[in-house]
Amino acid sequence: MLGKKPRVHRRSEGSLSAENQAGVASSSGCTGRKTVLCLDTNYLSNLAKARGVGHLPDEVASLWQELSSVLEDAVWSDLLICPGFDIQIEEAEFDDRLALPVWTMMRALSLGVQFLSHDDIVAGQVEDAAYRFLGQEPPVRLPWERVFQHDPDVPAVELSRRARARPFAPPFHSPDVIARRRAKKNENASATRHESGPLTGSTFQSRMDAERRALVARWFSRDVLREMVDSVRADRPPQDMAKWRTTLKNVDLLGRLRQAGMTAGRTVEFVNSTQLKSIQYVDVYCSVAVAADVSVGDARTPRSGDEFDRRIVSAMMPSCDMLCTDRFIKHVLVDLLHFDVKYGCRVFSGTVEDVQSFMGAVQSLPSVSSGESVK
Repeated sequence: MLGKKPRVHRRSEGSLSAENQAGVASSSGCTGRKTVLCLDTNYLSNLAKARGVGHLPDEVASLWQELSSVLEDAVWSDLLICPGFDIQIEEAEFDDRLALPVWTMMRALSLGVQFLSHDDIVAGQVEDAAYRFLGQEPPVRLPWERVFQHDPDVPAVELSRRARARPFAPPFHSPDVIARRRAKKNENASATRHESGPLTGSTFQSRMDAERRALVARWFSRDVLREMVDSVRADRPPQDMAKWRTTLKNVDLLGRLRQAGMTAGRTVEFVNSTQLKSIQYVDVYCSVAVAADVSVGDARTPRSGDEFDRRIVSAMMPSCDMLCTDRFIKHVLVDLLHFDVKYGCRVFSGTVEDVQSFMGAVQSLPSVSSGESVK
């Protein structure tokens, strides 16, 4: 950018440990002039219905139609960027009626700009933590390259031109991949445990430690390594190209870390290190899991989509200015964890009141003076 100091998220650093502050500083991808927005799948679905795909109740149809227009105006005025995210597609694919409308709406609001995949965002944070653990500087990247596939501050007209030059094909998965994910989704929902009780400091910390160990163990478990090896077998083509690309990047990362001095013994130390357990994704994911677990009680039945919500907010919240999610996740993020302050991200639910507040927030985004240049 020329002639303009990049806007950096405002955060309440006092609540972060030294390690987590380092993670925030090195992992944040949002320094730019456009406000970064992440919409959950339900928001995208309702916006698609507002355009005539499906049906919205009469009492809210006009509200979502107005919001659709407000978002499009902000995107084309270069005030807002609303990138697509792979987890949204995965979630939409569970309902055959939603997949195409959600993708079409995502494409219209993103102008082709995409967040990195969920796995790539996590891998990037793990990589930076690994280099810090080894006493080395993480790889040098442009700020936007930590979160986005494309530079989001390019003017909307140019983004649209580039998007039109690429194939207009939905990135849907094969039926067998979707079937496996549906089965896994149902297994995760049935295995979820919830206990009511006060979220005291000692309760939260002990549960956080357990969640961190469990999450890191999943990343480094033999099952994950076996899946990685199995996916690169030469006797069959990849079933999931996105997973295939992530596997190749992980193999490349392991090689680079080995060259940097990450021996088998040091890997064991790294798995148990504060550098790994305090990265942003671990902080948000495990905090949300613990807070939701102890606060649900009998007030809310666990849902199969809860894991999608956790993955989306954990990857996106530290990198967004605005985040739209469901009412319960907003309650956890804002009322229980105060992560809206910690990560400088305004959170909205899908209630009528919140949709109205969100629309007002978008309409009040500050304009950029005509003398300022995007690039």
